[in-house]
Amino acid sequence: QHRRLGLAVLPVKPWQFLTAVLMHGFPFTLLWSFIGNEMGLVVRGVLSGPSRTLKIMMGGVYVFGFFISPSLVGLWIKGLRDEKKKKDAALAKQ
Repeated sequence: QHRRLGLAVLPVKPWQFLTAVLMHGFPFTLLWSFIGNEMGLVVRGVLSGPSRTLKIMMGGVYVFGFFISPSLVGLWIKGLRDEKKKKDAALAKQ
């Protein structure tokens, strides 16, 4: 939890912070909840192994975690840098 909330010390707007926390936390919250539910079903003998849905969710979280999330963070950082360059260029003209 503390890794995602480290963003709170950076100079970001509240809506950016909330969006980042939700984007990074929500998929994993769903996954952990689903895993807990499936484990309960396996322990009670309702399921004998992981369901197809769980396998699909695991694959999706890997894609999100390794490709989509880092790409979004990179684009966000690039946007911050571009914004800073524009401000610096505007100050230099004055």
